[in-house]
Amino acid sequence: MNIALSSAPYFFNTFKFAVVKKNSVPPLNNFNTYFDSLFENAFQNCILLMDEKGVIISINNAFANHFGYNPTEVAGKNVSIFFTDEDIKKKKPEAEIKNVLTYGHASDNNYLVKKDKSITWVAGESILVKDENSTQILKIIQDINVQKELEKDREDIIGFVAHELRNPLANLILCNELLGDLIKENDKEAVDDLLQRSKNSVMKLNKLIGELYDSAKVNSGNLKLEMTIFNFKEMITEAINTIKVLHPSYNIVVTGNDNISINGDGYRLTQVVTNYLSNGIKYSDGNTDVNLDISFDDNSITVSVKDKGFGISQKQLPFVFDRYFRGEKTKNLEGIGLGLFLCRQIIHAHHGKVWAQSEEGKGSAFYFSIPR
Repeated sequence: MNIALSSAPYFFNTFKFAVVKKNSVPPLNNFNTYFDSLFENAFQNCILLMDEKGVIISINNAFANHFGYNPTEVAGKNVSIFFTDEDIKKKKPEAEIKNVLTYGHASDNNYLVKKDKSITWVAGESILVKDENSTQILKIIQDINVQKELEKDREDIIGFVAHELRNPLANLILCNELLGDLIKENDKEAVDDLLQRSKNSVMKLNKLIGELYDSAKVNSGNLKLEMTIFNFKEMITEAINTIKVLHPSYNIVVTGNDNISINGDGYRLTQVVTNYLSNGIKYSDGNTDVNLDISFDDNSITVSVKDKGFGISQKQLPFVFDRYFRGEKTKNLEGIGLGLFLCRQIIHAHHGKVWAQSEEGKGSAFYFSIPR
């Protein structure tokens, strides 16, 4: 079998069908060796060999692993076993073979069926390969389910980010429009209120943009820590002051001892504590008290933030630190699902760990622990 096969992009699972004419004689032994090696050793490239009538000759290990069959189960059967009932009724397997034998080239998009009856959407291209001794068809098929899902996720994320940025931006525009009239009317109290609303909107925009920027840095492996020795209490105070500016009506109850010095990135750890507190308030369901506790021993320091809000289901709890995750009960609230993901990456960079405990309707507790 003298066919040279190209590799697909890393994010595709690739399927390759080759249709060979019965009793064809491959003329180039070095190509035979290359193809045999590729056929046996390919991990991503799934290869199926069949004759011009669609009878399967062999499948490689990659094909068997992806579709769930072993070679003996499919050898001698028609390739139509991989097509949906609808496509079989339309005689699509026969049409594809006929087209490539007639025109020398054909492209198609269709579903293929696995042994467990699940289907996968693929894009295929068939090429007729001829020489004086043999006639062969090479069909390259790419599983584009993953690509479609990635594209949909990207569109959803872009739309969601645009929506989240639009809210504070619209608030800023409105405040600016009203400020001019209120200044003329010398209504100091109303002006102060609008200025505070504008400040809050700017801080929200800055937070969203910062999370997106940091997420891109994490994804590219460029999040670097600036390690210094600093006072942990001062870092906690800075985080609380930031939250009080945005949420003056909430009460942060601090317990434990935080008056110690540690070696870490104070700026990044402030981000973590601020994010924990912000989430505690956001998901508090109207309860104005959020508890922050600090404890330490000779080896590590542990911080927890507890609220008495919505809570998280046990089914969703393992995913709260994943990128873009948002719980079912909180999807109507602001945020793009990056805050806790970044917290996890920052704490892991400090060789620490994060975890959460929660009960629906009774609140949540988020923890992190880092070496001293």
